[in-house]
Order: sequence, then C-alpha cells, then structure tokens
Amino acid sequence: MSKTEAVSSSWLRRSELVVALGSVCTAILLINYYIKIPGITQLASYLEEWVIVVMDFGLILGFASIAQRNARNMTKRRGEWWLDSVALLVATVTILSNLIGGRNHPIFTFINVNLRGVGTPTMLSMHGFFCISAALRAFKFKSLQITVALGAMMLIMLYNVPLGEVIWPGIAPVAEWLIDYGFSPGSRALLMTTSVGAIFLGFRVLTGMEREAYGIRREKR
Repeated sequence: MSKTEAVSSSWLRRSELVVALGSVCTAILLINYYIKIPGITQLASYLEEWVIVVMDFGLILGFASIAQRNARNMTKRRGEWWLDSVALLVATVTILSNLIGGRNHPIFTFINVNLRGVGTPTMLSMHGFFCISAALRAFKFKSLQITVALGAMMLIMLYNVPLGEVIWPGIAPVAEWLIDYGFSPGSRALLMTTSVGAIFLGFRVLTGMEREAYGIRREKR
C-alpha cells in the first residue's frame, strides 16, 4: 500500500467523518421541517428515501445475525436450543410467506393474527407483573411520599380491573380524581421535561459532542 492510499484509508476511518456526515444529514432534515427551500426540500426527500433503504438493510442484517446465533445454538444443542429452532422457523416462514404472497397471504395472516397479535399483549401483561413486583421491592414504606405513591398506584390498578369494584364499590370517584388531578398533570410535566432533554440531546448529537450516538466511544485520556 502506498503512502497516499494509507493516508486516504486512515482519513476515511476517522470518527470526525461519521460525526460530520450525521450532523449534515440531521441539519438538512431539520431545516426542511421548519423552512421550505426548494433545493433543501429535494435533498431532504432524497435522504428520507435513503433512510428506508438503510432500515431495510438493517433488518436484513438483524435477521442474518439472529439466524446465525440460533443455528449455532441448534447445532451445539446449547441452552434452550429448541426454542431457538422454533423462533428461526417462524421467522423464516413469515418472511417467505410475505415475499411470496404479500400481507394477504393466508400463512402470513395466520402468523400475524394468532401469534403476533396474541403474543404482544401476553408479553405486555407479563412485563406489567414484573414492573409491579420490582416497584414494590424498590419502594419501601419508609416515608410519607413513597406510601402515598404506592397507595395511589394500587388504587388506580384496582380501578382498572373488575375486582376493584367488588372490593370497594366507591373506588371509581377516588381513582378518577387521582387520574384527573394527579396522573394527567404529572405525565404532562414529565413529557415536557423529556422533550426539553431530547432537544438538548439532539443539539449535542448534531454538534458532535455526543459521539456515542454514532457508535463511537470516547477515548480515555
């Protein structure tokens, strides 16, 4: 390799190139969102099409990585390899049925309705129980604030299930008051603070101060 090729290769590997490319693309999309300039609008539309292409390639690479890992576990009979085989089989059948007949293919419709449609609320329900258990373990009745928060959480949970009316017939007005005057203002305040934080984080990513967003680790000094 010549000296010129080595310099060019090292320049392409520099993290500043990735940060600059991401910052320029982000700035173009932001400018097009607030100000409609003919040249910028056309370039932003072109970038949005490339986003779809990159996302498709990401899905393909993700499926290839999962298939490789599951196939390795199946061949070595490592861990719960039979679950990996079922997952790989379902994923392969879903992709092939969609490629052959589109979304109206009977096999794809069956998997989407009977597996994905049922599995999603099941996973959410399981996560709900885990979150409740973790919250009860994390928040101990050590102070008045935590006791009030846990009491309000339990009241709202009982209000959303039929068992709550059986245990306490007058739970509805109390729970509705908590939702209207406690949950709604708190969720709006949390959304506002999260939005402000996202704006500042986006600015740091745009200016290259947060390089971890591009997969670049900061070098230790």
